[in-house]
Amino acid sequence: MAFEFGMFHEFQRTAGATDEEAFATSFEQVDAAERWGLDAMWLAEIHVAPERSVLSAPLTMASAIAARTQRMKIGTAVQVLPLCHPLRLAEEVATVDQISHGRLIFGVGRSGFPRTYEAYGVPYGESRERFTETLEILKKAWTEESFSYKGQYYSFENVKATPRPYQKPWPEIRIAANSADTFPAIAKLGHAVFVAVRLGTLEELEPNITAYREAWKEAGHPGEGKVFLRAPVYVAETDQAARDEPEESIMYFYRYLGEHDHL
Repeated sequence: MAFEFGMFHEFQRTAGATDEEAFATSFEQVDAAERWGLDAMWLAEIHVAPERSVLSAPLTMASAIAARTQRMKIGTAVQVLPLCHPLRLAEEVATVDQISHGRLIFGVGRSGFPRTYEAYGVPYGESRERFTETLEILKKAWTEESFSYKGQYYSFENVKATPRPYQKPWPEIRIAANSADTFPAIAKLGHAVFVAVRLGTLEELEPNITAYREAWKEAGHPGEGKVFLRAPVYVAETDQAARDEPEESIMYFYRYLGEHDHL
């Protein structure tokens, strides 16, 4: 079994820190990750939360990281597809893939935070359909010399996206999954799946991963597919400190969920 060790980064803006300090500290950590041999740097996409993060433009950040590193892969975790214009996104993703010489991993999802959709003026109830439509357009833009598309939200007539990705036919796509029905749907598309443990246990993931692998085989794809787990880890001098020090941020997360119980 192959393992990939990476760091998930939010470009955190801690209490009392300026935006400039948040960027400087985070880039120091990125540089250290490259020196220490981590496989990948994963970038969140967080909007309208200045008390938490300055990472609202992950592809811009990915481009900056590509320019200051040589070896480490750069992943989005995740690019929120329903908030993006698909043609513009296709061009920007391909550009970062070219700049990084094929080190981009394109992680995508719908996000579970409706307030971001509210800020962008996009109904959260449309997120599933917008996600599917955007992903279809991206693939066409990356593989067809000229393409047309007519969908519910976007229509294009004989457009040519440029540049093409460095990786062929496109950067590796990984799709975030939370709901049970999403796992087999991702498998049918032939993509890797992202899973995260936030409110449950690792054991609770087993039925969904089994469904993903069964759907993968039923679709005729070789192998069993790929499953990637994001697990939170806190490092401290002692076991007790590792439990106590992150408590405030954990409680913030639970308070946030309580305020947004429709997630």
